Amino acid sequence: MTDVAIIPTICAIDGTCPRLPFELADDWVKLFILKSSSAVIGNFTKQEFSRISHASVQLYDSIIGTNNPDLSGFRSRGGKSISYHGMVMAMDANVQEYYRLFLAPGVHHCFGGPGPFPDTTFDALRLWVEDGVALETLTATSTGTTPVIQRLLCPYPQKQHYKVDAVDATKKEGYYCK
Repeated sequence: MTDVAIIPTICAIDGTCPRLPFELADDWVKLFILKSSSAVIGNFTKQEFSRISHASVQLYDSIIGTNNPDLSGFRSRGGKSISYHGMVMAMDANVQEYYRLFLAPGVHHCFGGPGPFPDTTFDALRLWVEDGVALETLTATSTGTTPVIQRLLCPYPQKQHYKVDAVDATKKEGYYCK
């Protein structure tokens, strides 16, 4: 088991990097692993972090584990999914019929970071499920930046490319998938 995790921090000029609040993860550790809503968390040693990570897998992997890339049951029930993180293409050559993976450069695990966020995911999934229209690209929009940046995200294995003659790099029209 590895001890790799993305933990949101903001580093100060003095070199300290305090952990930012991450309510979902905090609640998971307090309520599901430590089983104490009053537990104090946030300053774990590496050994404590490893113990908690291991306990999480031991207690809940059989229920909500995500290490099995086999989506055949999901596909056979008519499921549709759009994702912007992960890798599942090797298991099924026809996976694009029911599963689309969009890589979001600059976006942390599933939120934050300097990259544009795929803010049209839900609408794209609804259109696919309700109308049978699978989008070939997703629009991603930056948050907290000036100017606002929009880009196209491409379904894996395609990659995002910038048009050399594009007028404005902040607009999605300046990008294409190939």
